[in-house]
Amino acid sequence: MPAIPNVALSVFKQDRPLAVEDDGFVGELASGYAIIKARVAPGAPCYALLQQDRDQYTIQKDYALVEDILGGTKIYQLKVVLEAGETGEPFVSYPNNMLCFAEYGCDLDANIITDRIRLWKVALVSQCGKFFLTVQPAYDVTIFCADGNGKPCIPRFVKHP
Repeated sequence: MPAIPNVALSVFKQDRPLAVEDDGFVGELASGYAIIKARVAPGAPCYALLQQDRDQYTIQKDYALVEDILGGTKIYQLKVVLEAGETGEPFVSYPNNMLCFAEYGCDLDANIITDRIRLWKVALVSQCGKFFLTVQPAYDVTIFCADGNGKPCIPRFVKHP
């Protein structure tokens, strides 16, 4: 499973932490809900997004309310409802099973500013009643100034590259 730079992912079943294996396997889950939780390192140029529609995203709420204690860490989470099909097999619905991350504008290791945005997609998926946490880089685009006013323009995230 690929790793998003400066982001630590975990999965919970209700309030119980689940072990995520190297291949993303989480286990067999039944009814209720699961939570995808992400901790973004302090100063990391990364924000969580929710996919509302095919190419519409909104910024996800940062749950790190006590900034003094966490030292600038951002915490994002997504509650994923576990549904049951006609056969009783559990599944999750798209796009309600997905949290996206926009990694933008700088390279912390090289300490340089860049003109790139990378969008990552993190999803809880099921196959035959077994659940997996998947991570994939979905977009890698260049920011540009199109109208001469100096404001950055970002291409629409319409299709995978």
